[in-house]
Amino acid sequence: MKDKATTHTKRQPPRPPRRPKKHSATLSLRLPPSEKARIEEDAQAGGISVSECVRRRYFGAKIAARADLKTVAQLRQIGGLLKNLEARSGARSQEYLRALGALARAIDRIAAGGDNEDKA
Repeated sequence: MKDKATTHTKRQPPRPPRRPKKHSATLSLRLPPSEKARIEEDAQAGGISVSECVRRRYFGAKIAARADLKTVAQLRQIGGLLKNLEARSGARSQEYLRALGALARAIDRIAAGGDNEDKA
């Protein structure tokens, strides 16, 4: 005879009810392959779907590239380290102020989506 404890299987908890889809309507359009490729590149750079990319472009939301977001985070971390070093030394040198200003301008330029070099 088999032991009841060995033949008992665990029951899976019931699945939660599905939420209704927010984006259930579809839109189909024709465009040149070059435009399609550009939209796909933008979506991939932003780490979002093509549909989300088109929605953001149409409704005026920004699409920040994942690399840009990581770069801004790293630049902010460097800025924090610079401030920490300055606080320890107690003196605000011109070199420190120039480095901090260049860092702030770089962050602003990347966040704004530009890639022009600073002329300062």
